[in-house]
Amino acid sequence: MKKSWEDVFKECGAVLNGHFVLASLKHSDTYLEKVILYKDPVIFEEMCQAIAQEVSSKLNNIEVVLGPVPIGSAIAQRVAFHLVKTYGRMVTPLFTEKGERGEHFFRKCLIKDMAGKNVLVVDDVMTSGDTIMQIVKAVVTTSLRGQMMGAAVICDRGEVALNNLYQMFPVMPLSRLKPRLWAENDCPLCKARIPIDVGSDHGLKFIESHPDYPYIK
Repeated sequence: MKKSWEDVFKECGAVLNGHFVLASLKHSDTYLEKVILYKDPVIFEEMCQAIAQEVSSKLNNIEVVLGPVPIGSAIAQRVAFHLVKTYGRMVTPLFTEKGERGEHFFRKCLIKDMAGKNVLVVDDVMTSGDTIMQIVKAVVTTSLRGQMMGAAVICDRGEVALNNLYQMFPVMPLSRLKPRLWAENDCPLCKARIPIDVGSDHGLKFIESHPDYPYIK
């Protein structure tokens, strides 16, 4: 029986348990440590190939694969490579960068490569879906607009249904992890004074604003 991706993540030590602050500022007892996945080039390549297979089974018209730097751009490169082999034609990998206000933008030299093309957005882990939404905004509002066809991620971590992303276009997660999530004021881990892990996501920022709270590195 073939292992699920969730089992692969657990076996390689990428699924951590503890007290974490996520990019959405929600607190959680479970965290997917993406860096551990990226340390294994075989697993990374297999993930990108699996994403391409899922995409090609549902969409046969992707012309551009777009991901945010740094990791999203690497995923875009490898997914595009496998789509080229499947489609038998060129698929262009592109990337967005992040501005000082958190907005995603394209370098001017790349905008023309997206003009009128069918675009797939890729990323690693999706929690609220905000990053995908910001990239979509960059795609559809730039002067040479691309056509949004879908999104694919390594892991859907939980709250995407809140912003109707799945109703906008096909969203294809390679895996799903459903950790328990709490707002800071409602977090039972905080009430129990469980130390914050400052090695993941926004834990360190939380400690900087809560200097008396216990933490672990």
